Amino acid sequence: MNFLTLGFAVFYIILIPLLAIQKKVKMRNVLLLTANLVFYSIGDLRSVPLLIAESAACYFAALKIRNEKASGRTGKGYTALMVLAAVAVLILCKYLLFIGSALFGEGFAERYRSLADIQPIGISFYTLMVISYVVDVYRGRMEACEDFLSVALYVSFFPQIMSGPITKARELMGQFGELHPITKAGVYSGMQIFLTGALKKVLIADRLAVCSNAVYSNPSMYSGLSIFLGTVCYTIQLYCDFSGYTDMAAGVATMMGFRLARNFDLPYIAKNPTETWKRWHISLSSWLQEYVYISLGGNRKGKARQYLNLILTMIVGGLWHGAAWTYILWGLQCGIGLCVHKTYVEYLKKPGKDTRVYTVMSTLATYLYFLAGTIIFRAESAKDAFTIFERIFTGAQGVGYYYVYFFIYFIFVAVAYAVAMIRNNGHGFYVNADMERFGYRVLFLFAVMMVVIYGYFGNNVFIYAQF
Repeated sequence: MNFLTLGFAVFYIILIPLLAIQKKVKMRNVLLLTANLVFYSIGDLRSVPLLIAESAACYFAALKIRNEKASGRTGKGYTALMVLAAVAVLILCKYLLFIGSALFGEGFAERYRSLADIQPIGISFYTLMVISYVVDVYRGRMEACEDFLSVALYVSFFPQIMSGPITKARELMGQFGELHPITKAGVYSGMQIFLTGALKKVLIADRLAVCSNAVYSNPSMYSGLSIFLGTVCYTIQLYCDFSGYTDMAAGVATMMGFRLARNFDLPYIAKNPTETWKRWHISLSSWLQEYVYISLGGNRKGKARQYLNLILTMIVGGLWHGAAWTYILWGLQCGIGLCVHKTYVEYLKKPGKDTRVYTVMSTLATYLYFLAGTIIFRAESAKDAFTIFERIFTGAQGVGYYYVYFFIYFIFVAVAYAVAMIRNNGHGFYVNADMERFGYRVLFLFAVMMVVIYGYFGNNVFIYAQF
């Protein structure tokens, strides 16, 4: 179910009062779990049994791990079994066609194309959440939860199940053991966060999609400059689409009294590739660092092994996005960027405070590197990606496409970034105006009208829903 539909509005307007009148944690959790399953089943009824099965499996696995550790054993066997089972289900549902085509040729995909229909919505997100829970119990970072309702709520929590953020169990599961009253302050705050996401999505991202979709659908037709501007357009679209979704998810959760992980923090002012991943899709990058990079050995086994671990981790991150060679190449590019930056910091960078000129140049270089990765990420195929690079670098002639909304929203986003940098020392923040004041209510209603009147509703599917 999409946040920006009448169906979701009806669903949520019914849910909030029902949650508000529940004064017992267990009854409220039963109601919330029912809401989770209703929300999920509307989008993918066939996959509800799998969602419940994975919730039950990680619940019992965590209890087994706890019992093993209590009896003096490590619990490693149950941990490995649960992780392997979750990954195997993900591979079966999402990567079987890709693997089959790689092993047996493109004919495999043609013969078994129906396998593409079995990918459950949100499986990429809740699989990582399941893994984080059992691994955290194994590592002793949290206790196994005795309450199955809390575990099931964590895995299926409807604001984040479709497109994240990937909130770790130790950050969210405990919240289901507490009674979160529905307060006026929480509703006001959540409404403003939700509206921020809606503005990003329908006013900016969906309008800019018109340009990026046109350019990337047939890159050989457009001029090099048009493709470059279309790619810059896509970076803004991707940011506003994905951060818009996570803002809406955070807003929905906030109105119910819950907190979700922060997922973006002005990523386009990052000064190097390492900082980029501390600002972009934070929940995924922190998950990869904690459960892949560290599990591979991190930086504990020498420089060569550290760099290999970085590259492998980012390739896993690329593959997580989808079953395509472009995602593998994108992950490789990201991993190499991290390695180059670490080498530069250790061997080439001069000590001392960075000058303003250095900061501007490094920020620009980092963005251009991100832009190059975006070409690989967005291209329909590796061949298209190479075509795009060639046409940009050679300044190829072709159709000139200069989308007016790109220039408008480029300035708008730049100003918004500047305000955040000045007001919050280079970090993003949510607007939380006093909605008891008449003037702020008028501004809120004006923003809602902007969404309704000027929003582009031609296609409001979220980009990351496909992952």
